[in-house]
Amino acid sequence: MSCESTLINLHILVVDGFVPYDLAVTYQMFFVATKECEQPSYNIQFVGSQGQVQSDSFTIENVQPLSIIGANDTLIVPGLYTPTAYDDENVLRAIRTAYQQGSRIVSICNGSVLLAKSGVLDGKRATSHWDVFSEFEQHHTAVDILRDVLYVDEGQVITSAGLSAGQDLCLHIIKCDFGAALANKVAERFVMPLERSFSHPQLYRPVYNVLNDIQRVQLWLSHNYHKPLTLAEIAEHACMTSRALTRNFNKYVGQSPMRWLRELRVQRAQILLETTTFNINVISELSGFGTVVNFRIAFKRYAGCSPTEWRCRYNNDHAL
Repeated sequence: MSCESTLINLHILVVDGFVPYDLAVTYQMFFVATKECEQPSYNIQFVGSQGQVQSDSFTIENVQPLSIIGANDTLIVPGLYTPTAYDDENVLRAIRTAYQQGSRIVSICNGSVLLAKSGVLDGKRATSHWDVFSEFEQHHTAVDILRDVLYVDEGQVITSAGLSAGQDLCLHIIKCDFGAALANKVAERFVMPLERSFSHPQLYRPVYNVLNDIQRVQLWLSHNYHKPLTLAEIAEHACMTSRALTRNFNKYVGQSPMRWLRELRVQRAQILLETTTFNINVISELSGFGTVVNFRIAFKRYAGCSPTEWRCRYNNDHAL
C-alpha cells in the first residue's frame, strides 16, 4: 500500500514505570515514518488508564483513554521496569478486548509479560527480553517462548526481544504496512541496517576480531550483492574457509552467509519494485539473482508473495 492510501491509528500504552527508551524509540520511529511519507501514515497517540503517567523524571500528559482503541488499530505495549508485579486489571482487560476485536497487538521488550498476563499470548509463539524468560517458564506455560530471536510475528500479535530489538520490530512493521522503501528511509534516519533478520541471536559473547570480520563481510556484500557470488568467493574475501565463515555467520548473525545474502537481495528487489518502473527481468538482474526463476522462488520464500503481488500491494503506479 502507498502512504497516501491508509492511515493507521497507532496507540502506545503508557503506564507508571514504563521504560523511557522503549517508549521514545517506538514513538520516534513511527513519527519519522509519517514524516518521510509526506502524508500521514500513522496517527500516534498515547493511551492508558490515567491521564498522566510518570516514570523516573519523565512525565507523559494528555494520555487518551483505552476506550479509543478501534478494531483495525495497532496497540503497542512498551517494556516496564517491573512487569512481573504489574496487576492493573483495567489495562490487562483493555489489551484482551483490543485483541478480541481484531486490533494488532505489539509488545516491545518485556511488555510481552503484560500480553501474557492478559491471555493474548496463550497458544502462540513469542519472545521477550532474556531477563524475563524465567517468568514465562514459571507463570505463563501456555506461551511458546522463543529464546534466541529478535522478534516473533504471529500475524495479529507481534513480540520483540529486549531494547534495541524493538527497533528491528518497528522497521518490520513499517515494512509490512507501507513497504521496504519507507522502512529503508526510516533505517537511514536512525543510522541502522534496514532490518536485522528476526533469527539474529539475542545473546552472544563475541570474540571482537571475529565479529569485526563478519561485519566487514556484511558491508562488502551490501555493496556487491548484485554480483554472482559463491560461498567460496565470499569466504576468500573474508580470509576464512567456507566452513569457518558459515560457522561464524550462524553464531553471530543467526543464519548462513548465503541465506543472509539472499534476504539482502530480496530487500533490495522490494525497494526497486516499489520505487521504479523496471520490469521483473531487470530487477532480477540488478538484485543479483541471475535468472527470473531464481528470483521468483527466493522472493516468494522470503516475502510470502510474488514480486508482482508485492508491487501491486505497495506501489500501484508501477505495475509489471
